[in-house]
Amino acid sequence: MDTPRPENRRTGTPRETLADRFRAHADDAQHLYGYALRGMADDWETGGPVRMACRGYENAPRGAVIHLRLLAGVFRLVLTGQAPELVAFYPCLGGSAPASQAWPVMREVIGAHVDEMHAALAIPPQTNEVGRSAALLAGLFDLVAASGVRRIRLLEVGASAGLNLLLDRYAYRGDSWQFGLADSTVQFIDPIEGPVQPEHFVITDRAGCDLHPVDATSAEGRLLLTSFVWPLRPGSSPAAELGAGNRRRASGARSTKRRQAVGCAMR
Repeated sequence: MDTPRPENRRTGTPRETLADRFRAHADDAQHLYGYALRGMADDWETGGPVRMACRGYENAPRGAVIHLRLLAGVFRLVLTGQAPELVAFYPCLGGSAPASQAWPVMREVIGAHVDEMHAALAIPPQTNEVGRSAALLAGLFDLVAASGVRRIRLLEVGASAGLNLLLDRYAYRGDSWQFGLADSTVQFIDPIEGPVQPEHFVITDRAGCDLHPVDATSAEGRLLLTSFVWPLRPGSSPAAELGAGNRRRASGARSTKRRQAVGCAMR
């Protein structure tokens, strides 16, 4: 049975539902999460297991990104061997089954783990993917070129596990440039679009703060971080990328501290 759409008491117009947000994020994407989010939207509206898992979160603010929490919860089941029937649909785990066929299987998994999925919604997203280091590197190249300052102190607000604070310990290569440690286990090939003019700099200090810092060297922390990385690249396991980042992390970066953003900025 379809659930009536709630109304905004002030305007009398239909209020945005979780299903609306699921569909908005999915748009018409033809990958695993696109099909999953559209399926979740339909299931929420018809009172299925997604609606049961999301009980109590119907009025969650948009910024809570409930759909990302739900997807991560499912991915954790896959990564821990509790949903082997879904592995075939996850490209990063070697799966090649059509994404269009994934939702019915995922719905069954959610239905069998409603309590775990509900608990997953209390965990805020931690998207500490090391691929974002390439964007930071491009910004630092421009900053150094404009200022002439080559000794850099990095302080990251919302650092999660601090993996992107180690950007100079990864390897980057383009057609006519390279940067970082050539023998790094984390390799980026053509990570920056457009012309690149590398600039030499030295990171003299690095630290991060986060309301919910993650220890990426622990099994629990690694699982949490991995589950929030979108698993769409064939043959490229986010767990492997995080593991490589973890090994680099042990070589000198200060740990991420639990701290409010204001306190971090005043450090």
